[in-house]
Order: sequence, then structure tokens, then C-alpha cells
Amino acid sequence: MYLSRLCLNPLHAPAIRLAADRELVHRKLLAALPCRRLPKQPQASQPKTADVLFRIETTDQGPQILVVSAEPPAWDLLELAPRSLRCPPETKPYEPRLAVGQRLAFRLQARPAVKRRLEDGASKRRDCRTDEERLEWLRRKGALHGFVVESVGLTLLSIPQIKGSRSASCGAVQFDGVLVVTDPERLAEALRVGIGQQKAFGFGLLSLAPLGD
Repeated sequence: MYLSRLCLNPLHAPAIRLAADRELVHRKLLAALPCRRLPKQPQASQPKTADVLFRIETTDQGPQILVVSAEPPAWDLLELAPRSLRCPPETKPYEPRLAVGQRLAFRLQARPAVKRRLEDGASKRRDCRTDEERLEWLRRKGALHGFVVESVGLTLLSIPQIKGSRSASCGAVQFDGVLVVTDPERLAEALRVGIGQQKAFGFGLLSLAPLGD
């Protein structure tokens, strides 16, 4: 895997508009990543896809986009307005070493949802509506992906651009806390494929760091 960081120019209007449009960010990132096509399919009929996760964050220096990809990006193919970046893109190999019992700081932006059973027997997903529902969602994901949550805080995110949302928050949340590794292999897989739904909108990228960093 590879970890990249794109630092956007906070004084440049096109860069600020890009940071506010997660769907556009995803399309831009795909242009800089290798094309993966299904076998035995005509090239012209197969849409471009890539193994990529990203997260948009606000820092004191301006917005930044963190990217985790299976292949090294070709950032020279990234189509942005001039001066959109305040420094060249940064990329490095990303293979965290994990061990059972290891305590790590983590961050995750997600759109937690639960399935609701309908009268006809079908099920429908809905956004988690309370902090307790969101925290329970995170605990369930931890059990699936090889970690337990030791401590966590959450912040609601205002993201009005997401399709199908009726409110600015649209159920999106950022979790920041401490986790304990229970299954290194499953956690490593979660770092690669992400956690939860709507990864094309910048959700699901789990970041880990030693405590104190």
C-alpha cells in the first residue's frame, strides 16, 4: 500500500471548492491511479476503477487530502487548477506493523448506518441517529476488523454534497480515539479496503498512529 498527502492551497478558491466536493475529489484521484479492468471485458466498455481510500481534513495550514492506494499514484496525471496545491504531493510506502495487544491512536470518518426491517420483510439502511447508535456501530466494526475501542470521541461532519442526504450532516461522523489490536491480519485488511460504506465519498479510511504522535 501507499500513503499520500495532498495539501490544498487555502487561499485559492478552486482548491477550496474541491475540498468541499467529495465526489469530484474521488474522480480526480482515480485519474492518477492505475486502471484495473475485469478480465475478458472490452477495454472501452469497462469503467476505470482503483483500490483507493481517501479522507479530507481541515488543518491549521489548510485542507488536506489523505490517500491510501494499492498502487503508487501518478500525481503528474492529477488534473487540478493551477496553484491548487501549496506543495508537491507526498507519497510513501504504507505497511504498518501490527501486533496483538498493541494500543494505537486512530481516526476514521464514516457514515454509520443500521438496517431497518420493513413490514414486507425487506430491509432498508438508515443513518445512525444518535451518538450511542454511532458508537455501537463502531464497536461492531471493531469486532469484525480486529480491534476493540478503548476510548473514542466523535464529531458530526457537515457534508451537504452527498447524494440522497436530507440534511447537511447526513449522518457523517469523525471518530478519534484509541484502539487495541486483537487480530493484526484483519486489521491490516481493514486498512487496505476501508471500514463501512460510501468510500467514494471519502469515508472508510482508518488511520493509525503510535500514542503520543
